[in-house]
Amino acid sequence: MLAGTDGLIAECRVPLPCSSIQAWAGSTSAFGIVALSGSSSGRFPRGHVTLAEVRGLDLNVLGCKLTNTRVLDGCLFLVDDHIYLAAADGQGYLTVWNYLASDVPLRAWQAHTGAAERVICRPHATFQCLSCGVDGKARLWDVPRFTEIQAFGVGRDHCGAVTDVACSPAGDAFGATRGEECRLLDIRSNRTLSTLGIRSEASSCAWSQDGFTIAVGGADGVLALFDVRLNGNPLTAVQTFTGGIKRVRWHRDNLLACGQDATVGIWRQASQLGNRFVRMKLLDSHLGCMAGVDSLSTDKIVTCGLDRSMKLWSYQAARM
Repeated sequence: MLAGTDGLIAECRVPLPCSSIQAWAGSTSAFGIVALSGSSSGRFPRGHVTLAEVRGLDLNVLGCKLTNTRVLDGCLFLVDDHIYLAAADGQGYLTVWNYLASDVPLRAWQAHTGAAERVICRPHATFQCLSCGVDGKARLWDVPRFTEIQAFGVGRDHCGAVTDVACSPAGDAFGATRGEECRLLDIRSNRTLSTLGIRSEASSCAWSQDGFTIAVGGADGVLALFDVRLNGNPLTAVQTFTGGIKRVRWHRDNLLACGQDATVGIWRQASQLGNRFVRMKLLDSHLGCMAGVDSLSTDKIVTCGLDRSMKLWSYQAARM
């Protein structure tokens, strides 16, 4: 499909509604992960983890793994030309596949008590992933050995759901959203570096590529930006959507956010206004609730939604 309204390049259908997407870029190929949203006892009792490939202007599904539980998030590892995938599900399990080699998982293990909300790769650490869950914990895993490296209690009482985690670009620290705050922790020492408070329930966080700024999205639609060097003092706040923010990501120096109202917003920093961010574009990208957004490369964005679709966008066209 050629680029159309608002910069849409291509889209593909997936078997079930999507709850998350992660993009990997670093060669001529890029992959997106999408997963089931909703209750395992509801209309869709099974989950899925779908791998799609982007080549040029084409977006094609390479394969789909069906699961018996709702899948909430996933991440990719590329090791020696093998694609490994870790998925987090609603029962607190992490499941790992050698994706193209077999439909049978290499291993599944209980990572959290209750749902595992997120799982991400740790930068500059081969085959390590960081997960978080409703048990109030974030955990670092050695994936080949299926063993826990470190457990992190997030919050004063170590309880309450941790809704998102984001690693620093150097991989030495991470942010975790819980309640009305985002806590920054040092991975090696398990020490709290800073606590960033916002005015509503924190839903997502993202670390800038230079490592100096972290963006925290809230249920009130406000995106708060903090300089990690200033002991938690906020730089600015951006009103994004009328509803809550579901996921926030950086695209170079610009911010991407998807809302509960099925739109994706792009904001750029206005240099003449200091720390002010101005909205460049809103994309009405999916029917129903928006599920996820990620930056695929310097010129592409990928989104997914509850309408069982994954879409590829031209960043340059979308920002016009």
